[in-house]
Amino acid sequence: MITQQEPRAPARLGVPAYFYPWPGDRWWAGLAEVPPGTIIVLDPDDGPGRAADPNYLAALAGLAHADAEVFGYVDSAYGGRPGHLLIDDALRYRAWYGVQGIFIDQVAGTTTDLEHATEISAGLRAEGFRIAMNPGQPVIAQEYFTLADHVVVFEGCLADYLESVFPGWIADQPREAVWHLVHAVGTAAAYATVVQLAAQRGAGVLFATDGGLPNAWDRLPPYWPSMLADARSLGLRGRPRAVSS
Repeated sequence: MITQQEPRAPARLGVPAYFYPWPGDRWWAGLAEVPPGTIIVLDPDDGPGRAADPNYLAALAGLAHADAEVFGYVDSAYGGRPGHLLIDDALRYRAWYGVQGIFIDQVAGTTTDLEHATEISAGLRAEGFRIAMNPGQPVIAQEYFTLADHVVVFEGCLADYLESVFPGWIADQPREAVWHLVHAVGTAAAYATVVQLAAQRGAGVLFATDGGLPNAWDRLPPYWPSMLADARSLGLRGRPRAVSS
């Protein structure tokens, strides 16, 4: 039995790659070095766009040997966007970019939105997609962990992360289901603090960056090599395996 005396650092990188893959782009070149099982979120145009973009196709070809999981970004508008439109977006992502999963942003996380979230989850599952949902904060209904493989329970700046309080029940969720996204993390020392806190708060998926609003996820951080080394040292290999009883 694993004890909680020594919290485990997050074993999986979950990177919102919201930067355009111009030919020779250094950020996408950096993503080519990720360990197997890293999650990379693709967002051509707040969704798949109107047609496949050859620059994205080239960037994804450069990731082929990395065995990363690529998720396509869609926006639920806090329950305001009909589920069938999100599923249509998901199918375009797969047809054009071969994604394995869908990252659903702006999820309300409330009990009143559960019906909408359940409809989307069921539709995506029927099509064979893995699912990430992003309420972006920890005060959510527990049922969202039954609807998605990964739930982002924090997206925000370092100052807010340091002060945030997480419900105790989140620590009881499978670690690979809990995802934290932290921006305005300016130094490697600050990143080390984030890793410590993420471990204590039960996160198994993590990304931090020095970027800030309005688009915090438009780059890889200067301590990216340290992030890669941490993920490799934890021996991450492919997708999480089912737990046998």
